Amino acid sequence: MGGVKPRAGFEPAACGLQGDHAVSSTVGGVYYASVDWGGFCRWVFGLYSRDWADDVVRLARRFAGVLFSGNASELLALSPASRRNAMKALSALARFLGHEWVKRWREIREAYGLKWGNGSEFHPLLSSETFSDMLGWVQKVLECIKDSRPVVFFALLTGLRSDEVFASMRLVKERLDEYLDRELGVLQHFKFPEIFLRRTKRAYISVWLDELRQLAEQLKHNYEGFRSMLRRAGLECKLNYCRKIYASYLRKCGVEPEIIDLLQGRLPTSIFVRHYYRPEIKDKLDRVRDSLSRMLDQLGL
Repeated sequence: MGGVKPRAGFEPAACGLQGDHAVSSTVGGVYYASVDWGGFCRWVFGLYSRDWADDVVRLARRFAGVLFSGNASELLALSPASRRNAMKALSALARFLGHEWVKRWREIREAYGLKWGNGSEFHPLLSSETFSDMLGWVQKVLECIKDSRPVVFFALLTGLRSDEVFASMRLVKERLDEYLDRELGVLQHFKFPEIFLRRTKRAYISVWLDELRQLAEQLKHNYEGFRSMLRRAGLECKLNYCRKIYASYLRKCGVEPEIIDLLQGRLPTSIFVRHYYRPEIKDKLDRVRDSLSRMLDQLGL
C-alpha cells in the first residue's frame, strides 16, 4: 500500500464546512481552526463508549489535516491497525461536518487506495490476544490493586462495556428496585435508554447474581478514577478484556451464540422486544447464571 500514489489532479475540495462550521478558505489550517471541536467531542461521546470516543477525538485532531488538505500520505506510513483507527476517526469527523465532507473523505480514500482492510490483515481468531492473555491481565490487576476487585468482577459477571460497568454499578446501588426484574433474574438496562441504548452501542439485560449487589456496594471510583489508579500502578486499562472473557467462557459452556449476542446488546431493539424479553427465556438465563458461577470458581478469581 505504501507505493500507492494519488491520482493526478487531485486537489483540496472547494466546499466549505457545513452549518456552523462554514468558512470560505480552502487552506487546511483554516479549516482545522474553524471546527467546533467541543461540539465534535460531545457528539462523539454521545455515540461511542468512553474509551473509543477518547481515541476518536484524539485521532481526528491528529489527522484532521488529511481531510482538509486532501493529502493522505501520512496514513500510508501507519501500520494496518493504526491506519484503520485513524480512518474511522476521520469518518466520524466527516460525518460531523456534513455531507460534502463525507463525499470528500470518500474521494481521498479512493485517490490513495485506502482500504478498510481484508481478511489477510486481521481476523479475530488470529488475534495475538488469547483467552489466557486476557485472563492474565485480569489476574495481574487483581493482584496489584486490591480496590480493583469490585469493578473487575462486576465486568466479568455482566459482560458490559467499560463505561456501562460503572453506570450499572451505580444503578444497582441506588435504584435496584427499578433496575432488577426479580422474576426473570435480570438487570433491565433497557429501562435506562439514555445510558444503555446508544446509537451504535446497546445493552438490554444482564443476568443477575447476588454477588453483583455486594460488588456495587464496594464501588469507590468512577471510570476516570479507575483508569488513573491503574496508570499509577503502571498498568494499562483493558477492562474490555472482561467483556471478551465473558463471551468466550459462555460459549465454551455451550451457551448459544444468539443468547450471548442478546446479553451483549448485539440485536436491534425491535427484535429484542418482540422475540426475547419473555418468560420463555428464563431457562436459558438460568443456564447462563450457572455458567457464570462456575467461571468464578474455575478461574480461581
